[in-house]
Amino acid sequence: MPESLEFLRPDIVAHHLPWELSRDEGELAVDVFETEQAIFVKTAIAGIQPEDLKLSLAADTLTIRGVRRENDVEGSQRNYLCQECHWGPFSRTIILPAEVNILKSQATFKSGLLVIKLPKVRKRKEIKVTVEDE
Repeated sequence: MPESLEFLRPDIVAHHLPWELSRDEGELAVDVFETEQAIFVKTAIAGIQPEDLKLSLAADTLTIRGVRRENDVEGSQRNYLCQECHWGPFSRTIILPAEVNILKSQATFKSGLLVIKLPKVRKRKEIKVTVEDE
C-alpha cells in the first residue's frame, strides 16, 4: 500500500472514526486510490437503487450511507443455513488524504458499482517575492 494511503488501512481507520457503527449497521468495503488530479473511491453495493444512497463531504471526510432492503421472497418463514449478506443500513466514513474540490465532485452508480471522483484542489506554486530597499 502506498505510504500516502497507509492511514486508510481498516485497523488504523477503526481507531479514528468520529462515530461507532451500531450493531445493526453494516460497513462497506472500499477501494481508495489517487492520481495527480483526483482521489477515487470505489465500492460494490449490490441490491440497492441510487436513491437509497446518501453521500456527504465535509472538510477532509467522505461519508457513504445507505440502506439495502431485503426482498421478502419467501415471507418470514426462513431458516437460514448461512447468512453472510448484510441487509439494512450501512455506512463508511473515509478520511481523505488531500483537500478536494467539493463542487466538482462526481459519483456514478452502475451495475452495483459506486465510483466517486473527488478532484484535488490545486495548490498554488510558491513564488519568490523580492524585497527592495527604499
